[in-house]
Amino acid sequence: MPEPLPPHTRVAKAVIAEQHEDTRVMLRTWLVMNGFEVTEAADGDAAVAETLRTTPDVLLIDASLPKIDSLSVVRKLRSCDSGGRIPIVLMSDYTGITREVDARAAGCDAFVAKPIDLDRLLGLLHALPEHDRRSSAGPSNGLAVALRPARSERLKNHTEH
Repeated sequence: MPEPLPPHTRVAKAVIAEQHEDTRVMLRTWLVMNGFEVTEAADGDAAVAETLRTTPDVLLIDASLPKIDSLSVVRKLRSCDSGGRIPIVLMSDYTGITREVDARAAGCDAFVAKPIDLDRLLGLLHALPEHDRRSSAGPSNGLAVALRPARSERLKNHTEH
């Protein structure tokens, strides 16, 4: 049973934009277990709408979304005041250098190859800058502050070994 959050701790919010329901369910379950509040989108249009509606701390976006392609979603969010500073992680089956370069050029903060190594993803999420929902002043001190302290401590211990 997870420890209750201290009153001053804010739970990190994530949006999962993934067309495959089984992958969304797996990521949602894993993120919730690691202290995140999660919403989902199954296509590019929904990804833009959900991200702008919730202003999450991170957007995990599949490289192959229907309706609006993923890189167009990223560019669209980067052009909006409320979406411009949200950390974005592109997830892809294709791991070529071209995909990663294109993702970074579009405005992604990180790239994760599928199948996703969940321990590596958690480390990456801890390393991303925290999105400040109050302003577009830029990143602050990382998502790790938004996670349950017990989980953050476990990650720290895990990475030191």
